[in-house]
Amino acid sequence: MPKYVVTVRYGKEKRAELELGDSIFPYDNEVKIMRTNFKGVLILFTRLGFKDLIGILSIHPPSTVERIVPVDTCFNISSSVESEILEYVRSKNLNFSVVRVGRYGSLGKELVHSIVVSINKYRNPSSTNVLHIEPVNNEVCLGVTRKDEDKFSIIRMKKLPKV
Repeated sequence: MPKYVVTVRYGKEKRAELELGDSIFPYDNEVKIMRTNFKGVLILFTRLGFKDLIGILSIHPPSTVERIVPVDTCFNISSSVESEILEYVRSKNLNFSVVRVGRYGSLGKELVHSIVVSINKYRNPSSTNVLHIEPVNNEVCLGVTRKDEDKFSIIRMKKLPKV
């Protein structure tokens, strides 16, 4: 099952779980939403691919969801996590121009800064993709999206009538 990191408004985790579950369940009755050790962060397990998931959620955008990032891989947070992330980025030849970190979490500010500086060597300035680094519990997860594809404020704005 694909896994997604969902960032929601702080303190609105329960409402986000209900909104996401109500929207996704008709299309995937095995959907599972889990809370993490961080306020405002959920993990979503579903059989739906990213484009289908965003399509379904754009019909009735959840009011509490800020971002949904597809997870391509995760690494256990250990002393070698930086080298593991760099090796993954290099070996997969990921195409991205921007690195976005959801929060420092259990990685810490200094390690996040070091990882971002190291990863920037592999950026493609002409790309429209964003490499997301999402610390979740005892893991750090990576995912690539097109610019702004993960932001629900933009998805909600497309639903508003033009004035």
